Amino acid sequence: MTTINTPAVKWAVYPGDEGKVSYIEELWDSPCTLPSEGNLIIRPFLIDPETRQPIPVRIAEIRDHPEMQPHTLVFVVTPADLNH
Repeated sequence: MTTINTPAVKWAVYPGDEGKVSYIEELWDSPCTLPSEGNLIIRPFLIDPETRQPIPVRIAEIRDHPEMQPHTLVFVVTPADLNH
């Protein structure tokens, strides 16, 4: 029998953009499709801290942490600049 270990997923805001995007853990839907680096996404758990509405974000980086238990992928987001 083969065991497939699916990594845990965490979300983080790029350090220079802290305060521009908030994360609401209770709204995160773990079965959602995982994005790739550079993707533009809108998720209900990544919101504008002032309006509390979902905002478009770009995946700036995906950090793989196999040393963590469980194995964890961290998706680092930054607010999307829709003008570019």
